[in-house]
This record gives sequence, C-alpha cells and structure tokens, in this order.
Amino acid sequence: MGREIHKGPPLYFLGILPDAHIQAEVTAFKQYAREHFRTGRALRSPPHITLIPPFHWKKEEALLLGACARFAREAARPAFAIRLRDFDAFPPRVIFVYVEPNARLIALQEELEQLVYGELGISNSSKYPFHPHMTVAFKDLSKPKFSAAWAYFSRQSYRRSFTSCSFWLLQNGPGGWSPVREFAWADCPSGSESPLSP
Repeated sequence: MGREIHKGPPLYFLGILPDAHIQAEVTAFKQYAREHFRTGRALRSPPHITLIPPFHWKKEEALLLGACARFAREAARPAFAIRLRDFDAFPPRVIFVYVEPNARLIALQEELEQLVYGELGISNSSKYPFHPHMTVAFKDLSKPKFSAAWAYFSRQSYRRSFTSCSFWLLQNGPGGWSPVREFAWADCPSGSESPLSP
C-alpha cells in the first residue's frame, strides 16, 4: 500500500466497527483482494460501516469529541443487531460485504446527519444516499480486475451478526484511518457475534 499524506484540516468520519472476530474475517477478505486482484486501498481502514463520510474539522478536536459524546449520552436507544449477508458490488470499482436493511441503523445515521450537518455546520459533500456496507475492495480496483474479483466474491457465502451499541470517530493519518474514540449509548451484551442461519 502506498502512503497517503493528508494536508490541511484533520479529516474524520463516523462509523460502526464490528466485533474483533468479524474485524479479522473482513480484513482477511481485504487481504485476499490485495493478493489476488491488486487492490489494497480498503486495508487503510478497519472494517466498518460508514455513518458519516469523511469530513474536514477545522476547530479543536475536543469540540467534536464533546458533541459526539453528548449525542451518545442523551440518546435513549437500545442496542440493536446488524446482520451481514454475503457480498454485493457498486460496479465497476467497489465490492463489499452486504449489510441487511435495518430501521434502527438508518435512524441512527439520520440522527448523526442532523448532528454533523446541522448542529456542527459541516458541509455535506456526499453525492450518494446512505447505503450501509463493509468495503472489501474499492478505488484502486481496476475495471479489468473487478470482473475477476466479483466472479470470486459473488460465489462466497458469509453470514454473521453483531450487536451495535456505539459508533466511532476515526481520523485519517499517514498510515490510514485510525479509531479515535468510541461513543456508546448502551452496554453491549457479551458474546453478541453469531453466525446467521441460511
């Protein structure tokens, strides 16, 4: 992977990180894509579901952290299950683990949009509607390699679930995206990850 130097105000995004077991499995998918289809850009971030795409923050980080902490603290929402089912794609560049539709996940994302784009006044530069997924390959996946990669991943079966009770702030740096802090609104039950039935 090439090093990517970001200049200017710090770059952040908000997302949900799955448990360590799923993190390891999805990272293994990314590594397979790098080794077989020459696409490693997705390895610059931990496996995640993006809630608010990358944005610049020009003020003190403490103000951003405080706003996220207040959002989590004041929200009266229960933990909820997120289900992953096989793979999907945004041709001709992106392959991802499919996240099943989830009303609570959509509601959380909409509430965070109100916080970030409303209360914090950050410009919404996204061109796409919210489509929850976990990226396996993107951007540096060439169009010729996409066909071969999709032929492989579309035949794979992958079904997992995990309990979500928090979101994370991640920051971009020379080595890629790194988690800064977790913001939890409920206690996660132990042993929340489990395979799904077919």
